[in-house]
Amino acid sequence: MPLNGENRAIVKLGLDNLNEMQRPGLEALLKIAKISSEKIDATMVGFQIAPRLNAIGRMADAKTGVQMLLAEDEASALKLAQLVDQSNQERKQLVDSIAEAALAQAQNEFANDSVLVLMGQNWHEGILGIVAARILDATGKPTIVLNQTDNLAKGSGRSVTGFDLFAAIDPHRDLFINFGGHALAAGMTIEVQQVDQVRQMLNDAASAQSFDAQKKKVLAIEGTLTGQDFNADFYQQLQLLGPFGAGNPEPVFKLELDDIENVKTMSEGKHLRFTGVIRQQPIPVIAWQKGLLANDLQGRFKKLTVVGTIDQNTYRGATSYQLIFKDIEASGSALVDARTTHLTKQMFDRSVTYLFFNQRMQQQLTPLITNSGTALWWEDAFNVTQLDRVVFVDLPQNLDELHQVLAYVPIGSWETIFYTKNPAYLQKIPARDDFAKFFKFIQQQETIALKTQFEAMRQYLKMDDLMLKLVIQVFLDAKFVTIEDDLLKKVLAPTNVDLTTMPSYQNFLQKREVEAKLIYSTTAELEQLLNELAQDD
Repeated sequence: MPLNGENRAIVKLGLDNLNEMQRPGLEALLKIAKISSEKIDATMVGFQIAPRLNAIGRMADAKTGVQMLLAEDEASALKLAQLVDQSNQERKQLVDSIAEAALAQAQNEFANDSVLVLMGQNWHEGILGIVAARILDATGKPTIVLNQTDNLAKGSGRSVTGFDLFAAIDPHRDLFINFGGHALAAGMTIEVQQVDQVRQMLNDAASAQSFDAQKKKVLAIEGTLTGQDFNADFYQQLQLLGPFGAGNPEPVFKLELDDIENVKTMSEGKHLRFTGVIRQQPIPVIAWQKGLLANDLQGRFKKLTVVGTIDQNTYRGATSYQLIFKDIEASGSALVDARTTHLTKQMFDRSVTYLFFNQRMQQQLTPLITNSGTALWWEDAFNVTQLDRVVFVDLPQNLDELHQVLAYVPIGSWETIFYTKNPAYLQKIPARDDFAKFFKFIQQQETIALKTQFEAMRQYLKMDDLMLKLVIQVFLDAKFVTIEDDLLKKVLAPTNVDLTTMPSYQNFLQKREVEAKLIYSTTAELEQLLNELAQDD
């Protein structure tokens, strides 16, 4: 029901009543849930109290919630409140588990559907509406979630403004055993054999209603705030417009941020919190169900605008004011600097595109990529129409390869690992004396068994492992030596050449230059370079 007119008056008076009367059951529930506040407001009822009372009806017997609210002594109230809170915890776990399975269907088998009809077995029917809402929030697509029991599928659907779920289903009631609902929500029972037909019917209805799942919901923004507006006086003035809800939404404001700091996830990656900075003033931001944005927000942007509502937070007697995140707009590069000298499995468990310049490294690391991530050879990137997020795993042979990808492949945001197993930048450049010393050494040898004598040769020449290997490769390029069956042999009367012009030596110098700019640069320097390389020729 819309929260305006007499509805708003009833809710306001009801909240006043809750704060005036002592209720042992309600106090016990707040205590067990560790909810501390001097005043019960609409937000607390909507997000803390009501979900727990709702859960007991979904998971067990709603009478328990009534008995708790009517309890007159603290002991019985506490016992009943524990049962209510336990049901809520069970509900959360079930929702997370089923939502994960349903989302996998949405992102794989039905990724191209405009309306999602998802079905599984042993999915608790009491929470399917919550799961549908979760999938809707994650995908932006109207969603029906069904539990299959034998030949019947029963469940709930949730929709968005722009797709009238009731209008889509109503002309096709013959496909349903039971159905009821309205434009934004519905409940239904279907024969399993009809599910595919229902799915097709709903997607046809989406076309008929000109519904575009990619079109984002328009946020009505009341105005722009500064850091100075996050105070008790401004917050209390806003509350005069409440209580907020459908028909009387809480005012949404935008903030122009200078930077984002302290990006962290909560509840095992589900939620997000970070600090928005405005003229050196920190503004705490909470983003529910937005944990997947954590990596994106690690990037550097030229401009950041965040929108949300103002919330009051009281902890250990101290009250502060924060922004409840609704959306964000960023411009400029979205670079996440994740450069490292050590690769881990966790780096490859995200739904992103991992781009490789070295095919051998791609072959080695592709088996580690999970969670719908994909491995892509850089030359194949030009055949892709859009890449939302690209992780550059290794180094290009030269900066032009990177320029071609950045300038001519449509990429939403960049993350740089730029891993190399043997950094050339930290390796000593072979000098004329090093070449001369090695030349003199091989002239004194008939053959050298590389497998068994390499270490002794390295110690004698006082060269590190990588440098000696480079020198040998340069001598092979110059045809000063040969290698057959792992035996290094000198070439008699070789042609005199400039060793610094050999391909292996030039490749080494080129690799040093690439590493200097892509690995041993500051984040700001790297950002500037990538933006330059992203420009068309």
